[in-house]
Amino acid sequence: MRKLLFAGVLFLMCSVMVNAQSTNLQLGRDDYNWVEHIIISTGKIPDNFNPTLKGYSRQNVVDFLLAVDSTETKNSKLYDKNIQSIYNDNLEYAEDRADAESTYPILKSIYKYKTDFYLYNDHNLVVKLNPVINFQLGKSTFNKANRYNNSRGVELAGNISNKVGFYSYFTDNQINSPEYVKSYIAQHYAVPGMGYYKVFKGDPTKQDFLDARGYITFSATKLIHFTFGQDRNFIGDGIRSLFLSDNTNSTPFLKINTHYKKFDYQNLYLQLTRQWLDRHYDRLLERKYAVMHHLSYNALPNLQFGLFESIIFARGNQGYEFGYLNPLIFYRSVEQSFGSSDNASLGTDMKYIFAKKIQLYGQFYLDEFNFSYFKANKKAWTNKYAIQAGMKWIDFAGIKNLDVQGEANIIRPFTYSHHDSLGLGNYTSYNQMLAHPNGANLKELVGKIYYQANSRFSLTAFVSSTLQGLDSLNRKYTFGGNPLLDYNSRISKSLPNGSELTYQYPIGAGVKSKTFMADVTISYKLLHNWFIDFHTIYRNQKSDYAPYHRSENYYGIGIRINATRIKYLF
Repeated sequence: MRKLLFAGVLFLMCSVMVNAQSTNLQLGRDDYNWVEHIIISTGKIPDNFNPTLKGYSRQNVVDFLLAVDSTETKNSKLYDKNIQSIYNDNLEYAEDRADAESTYPILKSIYKYKTDFYLYNDHNLVVKLNPVINFQLGKSTFNKANRYNNSRGVELAGNISNKVGFYSYFTDNQINSPEYVKSYIAQHYAVPGMGYYKVFKGDPTKQDFLDARGYITFSATKLIHFTFGQDRNFIGDGIRSLFLSDNTNSTPFLKINTHYKKFDYQNLYLQLTRQWLDRHYDRLLERKYAVMHHLSYNALPNLQFGLFESIIFARGNQGYEFGYLNPLIFYRSVEQSFGSSDNASLGTDMKYIFAKKIQLYGQFYLDEFNFSYFKANKKAWTNKYAIQAGMKWIDFAGIKNLDVQGEANIIRPFTYSHHDSLGLGNYTSYNQMLAHPNGANLKELVGKIYYQANSRFSLTAFVSSTLQGLDSLNRKYTFGGNPLLDYNSRISKSLPNGSELTYQYPIGAGVKSKTFMADVTISYKLLHNWFIDFHTIYRNQKSDYAPYHRSENYYGIGIRINATRIKYLF
Protein backbone atom coordinates (compact mmCIF):
# COMPACT_ATOMS: atom_id res chain seq x y z
CA MET A 1 0.00 0.00 0.00
CA ARG A 2 2.82 2.38 0.86
CA LYS A 3 4.46 1.68 -2.49
CA LEU A 4 1.25 2.48 -4.36
CA LEU A 5 0.80 5.65 -2.33
CA PHE A 6 4.33 6.74 -3.07
CA ALA A 7 3.92 6.09 -6.80
CA GLY A 8 0.68 8.07 -6.83
CA VAL A 9 2.23 11.04 -5.00
CA LEU A 10 5.22 10.98 -7.33
CA PHE A 11 2.92 10.99 -10.34
CA LEU A 12 0.88 13.92 -9.06
CA MET A 13 3.99 15.94 -8.18
CA CYS A 14 5.44 15.51 -11.63
CA SER A 15 2.29 15.78 -13.71
CA VAL A 16 1.50 19.31 -12.54
CA MET A 17 4.28 20.60 -14.77
CA VAL A 18 4.28 18.16 -17.67
CA ASN A 19 5.60 19.01 -21.12
CA ALA A 20 5.33 17.29 -24.49
CA GLN A 21 5.90 13.54 -24.21
CA SER A 22 5.69 10.43 -26.36
CA THR A 23 5.68 6.66 -26.12
CA ASN A 24 8.68 4.51 -27.03
CA LEU A 25 9.66 2.36 -29.98
CA GLN A 26 8.92 -1.25 -29.10
CA LEU A 27 12.09 -3.24 -28.51
CA GLY A 28 12.88 -5.63 -31.36
CA ARG A 29 11.45 -3.52 -34.19
CA ASP A 30 13.46 -3.18 -37.41
CA ASP A 31 13.31 0.58 -36.89
CA TYR A 32 16.21 0.20 -34.44
CA ASN A 33 18.44 -1.21 -37.18
CA TRP A 34 17.72 1.72 -39.46
CA VAL A 35 17.96 4.45 -36.80
CA GLU A 36 21.33 3.08 -35.65
CA HIS A 37 22.45 2.92 -39.30
CA ILE A 38 21.65 6.61 -39.74
CA ILE A 39 23.37 7.55 -36.47
CA ILE A 40 26.61 5.91 -37.59
CA SER A 41 26.31 7.43 -41.08
CA THR A 42 26.22 10.94 -39.56
CA GLY A 43 29.49 10.23 -37.74
CA LYS A 44 28.21 11.59 -34.43
CA ILE A 45 26.05 10.72 -31.46
CA PRO A 46 22.59 12.38 -31.41
CA ASP A 47 22.25 15.56 -29.38
CA ASN A 48 18.73 14.85 -28.12
CA PHE A 49 18.92 11.26 -26.81
CA ASN A 50 21.33 8.49 -25.88
CA PRO A 51 21.10 5.46 -28.25
CA THR A 52 22.65 3.23 -25.56
CA LEU A 53 19.43 3.40 -23.55
CA LYS A 54 16.61 1.52 -25.27
CA GLY A 55 13.66 1.86 -26.03
CA TYR A 56 13.89 5.14 -27.84
CA SER A 57 11.33 7.89 -27.43
CA ARG A 58 9.36 8.14 -30.68
CA GLN A 59 9.43 11.91 -30.57
CA ASN A 60 13.20 11.95 -30.02
CA VAL A 61 13.69 9.66 -33.02
CA VAL A 62 11.53 11.85 -35.26
CA ASP A 63 13.24 15.05 -34.06
CA PHE A 64 16.64 13.47 -34.73
CA LEU A 65 15.69 12.38 -38.25
CA LEU A 66 14.22 15.79 -39.07
CA ALA A 67 17.46 17.44 -37.95
CA VAL A 68 19.78 15.14 -39.88
CA ASP A 69 21.47 16.78 -42.86
CA SER A 70 20.52 14.71 -45.91
CA THR A 71 23.95 15.26 -47.49
CA GLU A 72 25.60 13.62 -44.51
CA THR A 73 23.52 10.47 -44.79
CA LYS A 74 23.94 10.04 -48.56
CA ASN A 75 20.29 10.06 -49.50
CA SER A 76 18.92 7.10 -51.45
CA LYS A 77 15.51 5.94 -52.55
CA LEU A 78 15.48 3.24 -49.87
CA TYR A 79 16.64 5.75 -47.27
CA ASP A 80 13.72 8.02 -48.12
CA LYS A 81 11.25 5.11 -47.89
CA ASN A 82 12.57 4.00 -44.50
CA ILE A 83 12.48 7.52 -43.09
CA GLN A 84 8.97 8.05 -44.42
CA SER A 85 7.91 4.76 -42.86
CA ILE A 86 9.07 5.99 -39.44
CA TYR A 87 7.31 9.32 -40.01
CA ASN A 88 4.12 7.48 -40.96
CA ASP A 89 4.28 5.53 -37.70
CA ASN A 90 4.56 8.78 -35.76
CA LEU A 91 2.25 11.22 -37.52
CA GLU A 92 1.57 13.23 -34.35
CA TYR A 93 5.24 14.29 -34.32
CA ALA A 94 6.19 14.26 -38.02
CA GLU A 95 3.02 16.00 -39.27
CA ASP A 96 3.77 14.88 -42.85
CA ARG A 97 0.66 12.85 -43.63
CA ALA A 98 0.61 12.88 -47.43
CA ASP A 99 2.29 9.49 -47.87
CA ALA A 100 0.52 7.97 -44.85
CA GLU A 101 -3.03 8.25 -46.16
CA SER A 102 -4.61 5.05 -47.47
CA THR A 103 -5.94 4.90 -51.00
CA TYR A 104 -8.92 2.77 -50.01
CA PRO A 105 -9.92 3.28 -46.35
CA ILE A 106 -12.62 0.98 -44.93
CA LEU A 107 -15.80 2.77 -43.85
CA LYS A 108 -13.81 6.03 -44.00
CA SER A 109 -12.18 5.42 -40.60
CA ILE A 110 -10.64 1.90 -40.66
CA TYR A 111 -7.14 2.10 -42.10
CA LYS A 112 -7.65 5.73 -43.02
CA TYR A 113 -3.87 5.79 -42.68
CA LYS A 114 -1.58 2.94 -43.76
CA THR A 115 -0.04 2.62 -40.32
CA ASP A 116 -3.05 2.15 -38.07
CA PHE A 117 -6.21 0.08 -37.99
CA TYR A 118 -7.84 3.03 -36.25
CA LEU A 119 -6.41 6.49 -35.56
CA TYR A 120 -8.13 9.34 -33.77
CA ASN A 121 -6.34 12.69 -33.61
CA ASP A 122 -7.87 16.02 -32.65
CA HIS A 123 -4.66 17.57 -31.21
CA ASN A 124 -5.97 17.12 -27.65
CA LEU A 125 -6.21 13.36 -27.84
CA VAL A 126 -4.36 10.88 -30.04
CA VAL A 127 -5.48 7.24 -29.97
CA LYS A 128 -4.02 4.45 -32.11
CA LEU A 129 -5.48 0.96 -32.15
CA ASN A 130 -3.91 -1.97 -33.99
CA PRO A 131 -4.34 -5.74 -34.10
CA VAL A 132 -1.33 -7.89 -33.20
CA ILE A 133 -0.87 -11.26 -34.91
CA ASN A 134 2.17 -13.50 -34.94
CA PHE A 135 1.58 -16.96 -36.38
CA GLN A 136 4.43 -19.33 -37.25
CA LEU A 137 4.37 -22.92 -38.41
CA GLY A 138 7.55 -24.98 -38.66
CA LYS A 139 9.25 -28.32 -38.28
CA SER A 140 12.15 -29.44 -36.13
CA THR A 141 14.56 -32.22 -37.01
CA PHE A 142 14.31 -33.31 -33.37
CA ASN A 143 11.74 -36.12 -33.55
CA LYS A 144 10.65 -34.54 -36.86
CA ALA A 145 7.93 -32.77 -34.92
CA ASN A 146 5.75 -29.85 -36.04
CA ARG A 147 6.20 -26.59 -34.13
CA TYR A 148 4.10 -23.46 -33.97
CA ASN A 149 3.57 -20.06 -32.41
CA ASN A 150 0.07 -18.60 -32.23
CA SER A 151 -0.21 -15.05 -30.86
CA ARG A 152 -3.23 -12.75 -31.13
CA GLY A 153 -3.82 -9.47 -29.42
CA VAL A 154 -4.11 -5.71 -29.56
CA GLU A 155 -1.86 -2.67 -29.28
CA LEU A 156 -3.10 0.69 -27.99
CA ALA A 157 -1.04 3.89 -27.97
CA GLY A 158 -1.47 7.64 -27.94
CA ASN A 159 -1.17 10.80 -25.91
CA ILE A 160 -3.36 13.29 -24.08
CA SER A 161 -2.92 16.96 -25.03
CA ASN A 162 0.61 16.07 -26.08
CA LYS A 163 1.43 16.02 -22.36
CA VAL A 164 0.96 12.42 -21.24
CA GLY A 165 1.76 9.44 -23.46
CA PHE A 166 0.23 6.00 -22.94
CA TYR A 167 0.90 2.55 -24.35
CA SER A 168 -0.68 -0.87 -23.85
CA TYR A 169 0.09 -4.21 -25.49
CA PHE A 170 -1.68 -7.51 -24.89
CA THR A 171 -1.45 -10.91 -26.57
CA ASP A 172 -2.73 -14.41 -25.87
CA ASN A 173 -0.12 -16.98 -26.90
CA GLN A 174 0.20 -20.71 -27.45
CA ILE A 175 3.53 -22.22 -28.46
CA ASN A 176 5.10 -25.55 -29.35
CA SER A 177 8.71 -24.40 -29.54
CA PRO A 178 11.96 -25.92 -30.84
CA GLU A 179 13.40 -28.59 -28.56
CA TYR A 180 16.23 -26.48 -27.10
CA VAL A 181 13.64 -23.91 -26.02
CA LYS A 182 11.59 -26.67 -24.37
CA SER A 183 14.70 -27.67 -22.41
CA TYR A 184 15.10 -24.07 -21.27
CA ILE A 185 11.46 -23.93 -20.13
CA ALA A 186 11.81 -27.21 -18.21
CA GLN A 187 14.95 -25.97 -16.47
CA HIS A 188 13.76 -22.41 -15.69
CA TYR A 189 10.01 -22.96 -15.23
CA ALA A 190 9.50 -19.97 -17.52
CA VAL A 191 9.00 -19.19 -21.20
CA PRO A 192 12.05 -17.22 -22.42
CA GLY A 193 11.36 -13.51 -22.18
CA MET A 194 7.85 -14.13 -20.84
CA GLY A 195 7.76 -15.98 -17.54
CA TYR A 196 4.53 -17.51 -16.23
CA TYR A 197 2.72 -20.08 -18.35
CA LYS A 198 0.12 -22.84 -18.23
CA VAL A 199 0.30 -26.23 -19.90
CA PHE A 200 -1.62 -26.09 -23.18
CA LYS A 201 -4.38 -28.69 -23.62
CA GLY A 202 -2.84 -31.01 -21.05
CA ASP A 203 0.43 -31.39 -22.99
CA PRO A 204 3.42 -30.39 -20.79
CA THR A 205 5.56 -29.80 -23.89
CA LYS A 206 3.27 -26.96 -25.04
CA GLN A 207 2.73 -23.64 -23.30
CA ASP A 208 -0.14 -21.17 -23.02
CA PHE A 209 0.60 -17.69 -21.65
CA LEU A 210 -0.33 -14.01 -21.74
CA ASP A 211 1.96 -11.11 -22.58
CA ALA A 212 0.75 -7.81 -21.12
CA ARG A 213 2.74 -4.59 -21.18
CA GLY A 214 1.85 -0.97 -20.64
CA TYR A 215 3.11 2.36 -19.37
CA ILE A 216 2.55 6.09 -19.22
CA THR A 217 5.09 8.79 -20.00
CA PHE A 218 5.25 12.40 -18.85
CA SER A 219 7.80 15.16 -18.25
CA ALA A 220 8.66 17.34 -15.27
CA THR A 221 10.60 19.77 -17.49
CA LYS A 222 11.97 19.79 -21.02
CA LEU A 223 15.02 17.96 -19.65
CA ILE A 224 13.51 15.42 -17.25
CA HIS A 225 11.22 12.64 -18.52
CA PHE A 226 9.38 9.90 -16.62
CA THR A 227 8.09 6.49 -17.69
CA PHE A 228 6.03 4.36 -15.32
CA GLY A 229 4.57 0.97 -16.13
CA GLN A 230 5.48 -2.60 -17.01
CA ASP A 231 7.79 -3.45 -19.91
CA ARG A 232 11.35 -4.43 -20.77
CA ASN A 233 14.44 -2.22 -20.92
CA PHE A 234 17.88 -2.55 -22.50
CA ILE A 235 21.17 -0.79 -21.68
CA GLY A 236 23.93 -1.18 -24.26
CA ASP A 237 25.02 -0.85 -27.87
CA GLY A 238 25.69 -4.53 -28.44
CA ILE A 239 23.80 -7.61 -29.51
CA ARG A 240 24.08 -8.68 -25.88
CA SER A 241 24.14 -6.47 -22.80
CA LEU A 242 26.21 -7.10 -19.68
CA PHE A 243 24.17 -4.52 -17.71
CA LEU A 244 20.50 -5.04 -18.52
CA SER A 245 18.91 -6.92 -21.40
CA ASP A 246 15.39 -7.82 -22.53
CA ASN A 247 15.77 -11.56 -21.84
CA THR A 248 13.40 -11.77 -18.91
CA ASN A 249 9.70 -11.06 -18.65
CA SER A 250 8.24 -7.56 -18.45
CA THR A 251 8.69 -6.01 -15.02
CA PRO A 252 7.07 -3.05 -13.23
CA PHE A 253 9.41 -0.07 -13.42
CA LEU A 254 9.85 3.65 -12.94
CA LYS A 255 12.36 5.29 -15.30
CA ILE A 256 13.67 8.84 -15.09
CA ASN A 257 15.67 10.19 -18.03
CA THR A 258 17.54 13.48 -17.71
CA HIS A 259 19.28 14.86 -20.80
CA TYR A 260 21.29 18.07 -20.88
CA LYS A 261 23.68 18.90 -23.71
CA LYS A 262 26.52 16.35 -23.52
CA PHE A 263 25.17 14.57 -20.44
CA ASP A 264 22.52 11.88 -20.18
CA TYR A 265 21.43 10.33 -16.89
CA GLN A 266 18.95 7.50 -16.36
CA ASN A 267 17.48 6.21 -13.09
CA LEU A 268 15.72 2.87 -13.29
CA TYR A 269 13.71 1.30 -10.46
CA LEU A 270 12.55 -2.29 -11.08
CA GLN A 271 10.34 -4.74 -9.23
CA LEU A 272 11.63 -8.25 -9.93
CA THR A 273 10.41 -11.77 -9.14
CA ARG A 274 12.49 -13.96 -6.89
CA GLN A 275 13.45 -17.41 -8.16
CA TRP A 276 11.76 -20.62 -7.07
CA LEU A 277 12.60 -24.28 -7.55
CA ASP A 278 9.11 -25.74 -7.79
CA ARG A 279 6.14 -24.41 -9.70
CA HIS A 280 2.57 -23.97 -8.47
CA TYR A 281 -0.13 -22.07 -10.32
CA ASP A 282 -1.84 -20.62 -7.22
CA ARG A 283 1.15 -19.26 -5.37
CA LEU A 284 2.19 -15.71 -4.59
CA LEU A 285 5.76 -15.34 -5.83
CA GLU A 286 8.06 -13.26 -3.65
CA ARG A 287 9.38 -9.95 -4.92
CA LYS A 288 12.80 -8.39 -4.94
CA TYR A 289 13.99 -5.07 -6.35
CA ALA A 290 16.66 -3.53 -8.52
CA VAL A 291 17.85 0.06 -8.61
CA MET A 292 20.11 1.14 -11.46
CA HIS A 293 21.52 4.34 -12.82
CA HIS A 294 23.56 5.12 -15.90
CA LEU A 295 25.43 8.35 -16.59
CA SER A 296 26.91 9.09 -20.02
CA TYR A 297 29.07 11.94 -21.29
CA ASN A 298 29.79 12.80 -24.92
CA ALA A 299 33.47 13.70 -24.68
CA LEU A 300 33.50 14.35 -28.44
CA PRO A 301 30.67 14.44 -30.99
CA ASN A 302 31.58 10.85 -31.89
CA LEU A 303 32.92 9.57 -28.53
CA GLN A 304 30.84 8.65 -25.47
CA PHE A 305 31.74 7.29 -22.05
CA GLY A 306 29.28 5.89 -19.53
CA LEU A 307 29.13 4.78 -15.89
CA PHE A 308 26.68 2.23 -14.50
CA GLU A 309 25.73 1.12 -11.00
CA SER A 310 23.11 -1.29 -9.71
CA ILE A 311 21.77 -2.79 -6.47
CA ILE A 312 19.67 -5.95 -6.19
CA PHE A 313 17.90 -6.32 -2.84
CA ALA A 314 14.91 -7.68 -0.94
CA ARG A 315 13.51 -6.88 2.50
CA GLY A 316 10.70 -9.40 2.93
CA ASN A 317 8.07 -8.10 5.33
CA GLN A 318 10.03 -4.87 5.86
CA GLY A 319 8.92 -3.59 2.45
CA TYR A 320 10.90 -1.31 0.16
CA GLU A 321 14.25 0.29 1.06
CA PHE A 322 13.46 3.96 0.49
CA GLY A 323 17.10 4.98 0.84
CA TYR A 324 17.68 3.60 -2.66
CA LEU A 325 15.13 6.00 -4.15
CA ASN A 326 17.65 8.84 -3.96
CA PRO A 327 18.45 9.53 -7.65
CA LEU A 328 21.79 11.23 -6.89
CA ILE A 329 23.78 8.97 -4.63
CA PHE A 330 26.40 6.24 -4.74
CA TYR A 331 24.36 3.11 -3.99
CA ARG A 332 27.26 1.20 -2.45
CA SER A 333 27.55 3.78 0.32
CA VAL A 334 23.81 3.46 1.05
CA GLU A 335 24.11 -0.31 1.20
CA GLN A 336 26.98 -0.09 3.71
CA SER A 337 25.11 2.41 5.86
CA PHE A 338 22.19 -0.05 6.12
CA GLY A 339 24.56 -2.83 7.20
CA SER A 340 23.09 -5.00 4.46
CA SER A 341 24.69 -7.48 2.09
CA ASP A 342 22.74 -6.42 -0.98
CA ASN A 343 24.25 -7.24 -4.36
CA ALA A 344 26.06 -4.12 -5.60
CA SER A 345 27.78 -3.88 -8.98
CA LEU A 346 29.54 -1.26 -11.09
CA GLY A 347 30.14 -0.88 -14.80
CA THR A 348 31.48 1.33 -17.51
CA ASP A 349 30.85 1.54 -21.25
CA MET A 350 32.00 3.45 -24.29
CA LYS A 351 31.39 3.88 -27.99
CA TYR A 352 33.29 5.58 -30.77
CA ILE A 353 32.08 6.33 -34.31
CA PHE A 354 34.58 6.94 -37.08
CA ALA A 355 34.66 7.28 -40.87
CA LYS A 356 30.84 7.51 -40.82
CA LYS A 357 30.94 3.75 -41.28
CA ILE A 358 32.08 2.04 -38.09
CA GLN A 359 31.04 2.12 -34.46
CA LEU A 360 33.25 0.55 -31.79
CA TYR A 361 31.66 -0.18 -28.44
CA GLY A 362 32.28 -2.03 -25.21
CA GLN A 363 31.12 -2.70 -21.66
CA PHE A 364 32.88 -3.68 -18.45
CA TYR A 365 30.82 -5.07 -15.57
CA LEU A 366 32.33 -5.52 -12.10
CA ASP A 367 30.40 -7.73 -9.69
CA GLU A 368 33.09 -8.41 -7.11
CA PHE A 369 36.86 -8.07 -6.89
CA ASN A 370 39.27 -9.03 -4.10
CA PHE A 371 42.77 -7.73 -4.70
CA SER A 372 44.48 -10.12 -2.28
CA TYR A 373 42.79 -13.08 -3.94
CA PHE A 374 43.62 -11.69 -7.40
CA LYS A 375 47.26 -11.21 -6.45
CA ALA A 376 47.53 -14.81 -5.28
CA ASN A 377 45.29 -16.38 -7.93
CA LYS A 378 43.97 -14.53 -10.97
CA LYS A 379 41.37 -17.27 -11.46
CA ALA A 380 39.98 -17.18 -7.93
CA TRP A 381 36.20 -17.34 -7.56
CA THR A 382 36.06 -13.78 -6.18
CA ASN A 383 37.23 -12.27 -9.47
CA LYS A 384 33.70 -11.77 -10.81
CA TYR A 385 33.53 -9.52 -13.85
CA ALA A 386 32.43 -9.43 -17.48
CA ILE A 387 33.86 -7.74 -20.59
CA GLN A 388 32.30 -6.92 -23.96
CA ALA A 389 34.03 -5.56 -27.06
CA GLY A 390 32.25 -5.07 -30.37
CA MET A 391 32.09 -3.33 -33.72
CA LYS A 392 29.27 -2.41 -36.09
CA TRP A 393 30.08 -1.63 -39.74
CA ILE A 394 27.37 -0.17 -41.97
CA ASP A 395 27.33 -0.55 -45.77
CA PHE A 396 29.89 -3.30 -45.26
CA ALA A 397 32.40 -3.86 -48.08
CA GLY A 398 30.71 -1.09 -50.04
CA ILE A 399 27.38 -2.95 -50.23
CA LYS A 400 24.57 -0.50 -49.56
CA ASN A 401 22.33 -1.30 -46.58
CA LEU A 402 24.41 -4.31 -45.50
CA ASP A 403 25.19 -3.83 -41.81
CA VAL A 404 27.52 -6.26 -40.05
CA GLN A 405 28.03 -6.43 -36.30
CA GLY A 406 30.37 -8.59 -34.27
CA GLU A 407 31.26 -8.77 -30.60
CA ALA A 408 33.08 -10.84 -28.00
CA ASN A 409 31.71 -11.43 -24.52
CA ILE A 410 33.68 -12.85 -21.60
CA ILE A 411 31.95 -13.51 -18.27
CA ARG A 412 33.91 -14.94 -15.33
CA PRO A 413 32.45 -17.76 -13.18
CA PHE A 414 30.03 -16.68 -10.41
CA THR A 415 29.41 -13.27 -12.00
CA TYR A 416 25.81 -12.14 -11.34
CA SER A 417 25.41 -14.74 -8.53
CA HIS A 418 24.98 -13.99 -4.82
CA HIS A 419 25.44 -15.75 -1.50
CA ASP A 420 21.81 -16.42 -0.53
CA SER A 421 20.14 -19.66 -1.58
CA LEU A 422 16.75 -17.94 -1.95
CA GLY A 423 17.87 -15.87 -4.94
CA LEU A 424 17.10 -12.53 -3.27
CA GLY A 425 20.30 -10.86 -4.43
CA ASN A 426 21.29 -12.58 -7.67
CA TYR A 427 21.05 -10.79 -11.03
CA THR A 428 17.90 -12.57 -12.19
CA SER A 429 14.14 -12.19 -12.33
CA TYR A 430 11.51 -14.87 -12.82
CA ASN A 431 14.23 -17.55 -13.05
CA GLN A 432 15.82 -15.75 -16.01
CA MET A 433 18.97 -13.68 -16.45
CA LEU A 434 18.81 -9.89 -16.39
CA ALA A 435 21.96 -9.58 -18.50
CA HIS A 436 23.41 -12.32 -20.74
CA PRO A 437 20.76 -15.02 -21.41
CA ASN A 438 23.25 -17.86 -20.83
CA GLY A 439 24.38 -16.62 -17.43
CA ALA A 440 28.12 -16.70 -16.63
CA ASN A 441 31.31 -18.77 -16.86
CA LEU A 442 31.46 -18.30 -20.61
CA LYS A 443 33.24 -16.74 -23.54
CA GLU A 444 31.38 -16.03 -26.72
CA LEU A 445 31.75 -14.70 -30.22
CA VAL A 446 28.50 -13.40 -31.64
CA GLY A 447 27.62 -11.73 -34.93
CA LYS A 448 24.64 -10.14 -36.62
CA ILE A 449 23.91 -9.26 -40.24
CA TYR A 450 21.08 -7.01 -41.31
CA TYR A 451 20.55 -6.49 -45.05
CA GLN A 452 17.73 -4.60 -46.68
CA ALA A 453 17.62 -5.40 -50.39
CA ASN A 454 14.75 -2.97 -51.03
CA SER A 455 11.72 -1.60 -49.22
CA ARG A 456 10.11 -5.06 -49.25
CA PHE A 457 12.82 -7.65 -48.60
CA SER A 458 15.17 -7.81 -45.60
CA LEU A 459 17.45 -10.44 -44.09
CA THR A 460 18.44 -10.75 -40.43
CA ALA A 461 21.06 -13.31 -39.41
CA PHE A 462 22.44 -14.11 -35.96
CA VAL A 463 25.47 -16.35 -35.40
CA SER A 464 27.14 -17.29 -32.11
CA SER A 465 29.86 -19.61 -30.86
CA THR A 466 29.91 -20.12 -27.10
CA LEU A 467 32.15 -21.99 -24.67
CA GLN A 468 30.55 -22.33 -21.25
CA GLY A 469 31.17 -24.26 -18.06
CA LEU A 470 27.95 -25.84 -16.79
CA ASP A 471 26.93 -27.93 -13.79
CA SER A 472 25.79 -31.53 -14.07
CA LEU A 473 22.06 -32.15 -13.61
CA ASN A 474 22.70 -34.12 -10.40
CA ARG A 475 25.15 -31.49 -9.18
CA LYS A 476 26.43 -31.31 -5.64
CA TYR A 477 28.55 -28.22 -6.29
CA THR A 478 28.40 -25.32 -8.74
CA PHE A 479 31.16 -24.03 -10.99
CA GLY A 480 29.61 -20.58 -11.40
CA GLY A 481 27.79 -20.80 -14.72
CA ASN A 482 24.27 -20.46 -13.33
CA PRO A 483 23.57 -17.22 -11.38
CA LEU A 484 20.42 -18.83 -9.95
CA LEU A 485 22.69 -20.94 -7.71
CA ASP A 486 24.32 -19.29 -4.70
CA TYR A 487 28.10 -19.05 -4.79
CA ASN A 488 28.42 -20.66 -1.33
CA SER A 489 27.81 -24.02 -3.04
CA ARG A 490 31.10 -23.72 -4.95
CA ILE A 491 33.36 -26.75 -4.85
CA SER A 492 36.39 -24.95 -3.37
CA LYS A 493 34.48 -24.20 -0.15
CA SER A 494 34.23 -27.92 0.55
CA LEU A 495 37.98 -28.50 0.20
CA PRO A 496 40.66 -28.24 2.95
CA ASN A 497 41.65 -24.85 4.39
CA GLY A 498 43.57 -22.69 1.96
CA SER A 499 41.82 -24.08 -1.11
CA GLU A 500 39.65 -20.96 -1.46
CA LEU A 501 42.78 -18.95 -2.18
CA THR A 502 44.44 -21.44 -4.53
CA TYR A 503 41.58 -23.22 -6.31
CA GLN A 504 41.28 -21.98 -9.89
CA TYR A 505 38.05 -21.32 -11.75
CA PRO A 506 38.98 -20.74 -15.40
CA ILE A 507 36.22 -19.88 -17.85
CA GLY A 508 34.73 -23.21 -18.88
CA ALA A 509 35.29 -24.87 -15.49
CA GLY A 510 32.82 -27.64 -14.74
CA VAL A 511 30.98 -29.51 -17.49
CA LYS A 512 32.40 -27.99 -20.65
CA SER A 513 29.86 -27.15 -23.37
CA LYS A 514 30.47 -25.73 -26.86
CA THR A 515 27.46 -24.34 -28.71
CA PHE A 516 27.22 -23.05 -32.26
CA MET A 517 24.01 -21.35 -33.32
CA ALA A 518 22.74 -19.69 -36.51
CA ASP A 519 19.35 -17.98 -36.73
CA VAL A 520 18.32 -16.56 -40.14
CA THR A 521 15.09 -14.77 -41.07
CA ILE A 522 14.09 -13.48 -44.51
CA SER A 523 11.16 -11.07 -44.29
CA TYR A 524 8.85 -9.80 -46.99
CA LYS A 525 6.83 -6.68 -46.25
CA LEU A 526 3.26 -7.10 -47.50
CA LEU A 527 1.89 -3.84 -46.11
CA HIS A 528 2.99 -1.38 -43.48
CA ASN A 529 3.94 -3.51 -40.42
CA TRP A 530 2.63 -6.67 -42.16
CA PHE A 531 5.36 -9.27 -42.83
CA ILE A 532 5.83 -12.80 -44.10
CA ASP A 533 8.86 -14.47 -42.45
CA PHE A 534 10.93 -17.42 -43.63
CA HIS A 535 12.86 -18.60 -40.60
CA THR A 536 15.55 -21.21 -39.96
CA ILE A 537 17.60 -22.13 -36.88
CA TYR A 538 20.62 -24.40 -36.62
CA ARG A 539 21.88 -25.16 -33.11
CA ASN A 540 24.60 -27.65 -32.25
CA GLN A 541 25.70 -28.16 -28.65
CA LYS A 542 28.66 -30.46 -27.94
CA SER A 543 29.64 -31.80 -24.55
CA ASP A 544 31.15 -34.94 -23.05
CA TYR A 545 28.17 -34.91 -20.69
CA ALA A 546 25.38 -36.64 -22.63
CA PRO A 547 22.39 -34.48 -21.48
CA TYR A 548 24.13 -31.41 -22.91
CA HIS A 549 25.04 -33.00 -26.24
CA ARG A 550 22.33 -32.21 -28.80
CA SER A 551 21.74 -30.84 -32.28
CA GLU A 552 18.64 -29.39 -33.90
CA ASN A 553 17.49 -27.78 -37.14
CA TYR A 554 14.28 -25.78 -37.38
CA TYR A 555 12.51 -24.41 -40.48
CA GLY A 556 9.40 -22.30 -40.43
CA ILE A 557 7.19 -19.76 -42.15
CA GLY A 558 4.98 -17.19 -40.51
CA ILE A 559 3.02 -13.98 -40.76
CA ARG A 560 3.41 -11.00 -38.44
CA ILE A 561 1.11 -8.00 -38.09
CA ASN A 562 2.33 -5.23 -35.77
CA ALA A 563 4.52 -7.77 -33.96
CA THR A 564 8.26 -8.25 -33.57
CA ARG A 565 10.10 -11.42 -34.52
CA ILE A 566 10.37 -14.19 -31.93
CA LYS A 567 14.00 -14.62 -30.88
CA TYR A 568 15.39 -17.48 -28.85
CA LEU A 569 19.06 -16.55 -29.16
CA PHE A 570 20.80 -18.65 -26.53
